[in-house]
Amino acid sequence: MLISVVIPAYNEDRCIRTAIQSVYDFFSSKNSFSLELIVVDDCSADQTALIVEGLKENYPSLVYMRNERNMGKGFSVKRGIMESRGDYVLFMDADLSTPLGQFDILWKSVADHDVVIGSRALADSVIVCHQPWFKECVARLGNRVIRLFLRLPFHDTQCGFKLFSRRVVSQVFVLQTIERWGFDMEILFIVSRQGFRIAEVPVRWSNDPTSLVKKVDYFIVLFDVFKILTNSACGRYNKTV
Repeated sequence: MLISVVIPAYNEDRCIRTAIQSVYDFFSSKNSFSLELIVVDDCSADQTALIVEGLKENYPSLVYMRNERNMGKGFSVKRGIMESRGDYVLFMDADLSTPLGQFDILWKSVADHDVVIGSRALADSVIVCHQPWFKECVARLGNRVIRLFLRLPFHDTQCGFKLFSRRVVSQVFVLQTIERWGFDMEILFIVSRQGFRIAEVPVRWSNDPTSLVKKVDYFIVLFDVFKILTNSACGRYNKTV
């Protein structure tokens, strides 16, 4: 079975080498999987491109894509996933905030679900290093807004560790419109509308203190809620693929 792993990257030269090597080390021990790793560089200004290109000789299944200009995390994830070939696609963050070993937890649920999302907010979730209190408060507020307006029952829509089946990839991501931080909840909203089965499972997670997510980005995500509602009212998510 082919598993595709998509990593969006923006100025990740401090961690991208470790992330790539960790993905290959982890899946090399999984005899039932063959691996495709896609790194989508969102026009980084640091050494990310040089590092990834330098690793392609050692990892033939490593695919490197670079956006011509900075487009946003949502755009980069969509591009990588739409170009992937795997039977299942794992989207993960370059900083390994969720350790790769947590993939096994997601994989246990794929037999009965089309999408499995890692969650930092369930009773069995383990937070090794918390975000600053302000970010945690805004995140909790944001989740209440998402649950109220989008009718999504999940405790954590924004964790960067999600597994998608191929049929979800082919039918859902083509409808994605949000190119920056709010893309996760848009994808889950579309998946829910189309009747796919979603499981939310607890994962181990640790905050990266060098994260590029700014305080203002949390409020921008809240505005994206209303963009999703507008798209839905206009029938944007009703397209037959």
